[in-house]
Amino acid sequence: TAASSRPVVGIYPTVGPLADYYTTYSSWLDQAGASSFVTPARMEAEQLEAVFRSMDAFLIPGGGDPFGSSVDAMVDRAVAANLAGDFFPVWGTCLGFEWLL
Repeated sequence: TAASSRPVVGIYPTVGPLADYYTTYSSWLDQAGASSFVTPARMEAEQLEAVFRSMDAFLIPGGGDPFGSSVDAMVDRAVAANLAGDFFPVWGTCLGFEWLL
């Protein structure tokens, strides 16, 4: 996970190019003491691993775009980290939550 005094949350882009709600999520996270960034929607293995290591949590918002293999791989890494005792929360909102189920 990220080495920072503030937790870093990666936000998966589920809707078009940086929709307004990414700014809202980022603001909410900032108010709660976390920093955030929007992850790339599609990543190859090496980039995905680097992005995963740069964050402490993963947020999957709702939206209209289908989820791809990058979000699958990110959640798989989060599950593996948690099983290994490295707390790594994943939050899904609306369709993001449905996808996690």
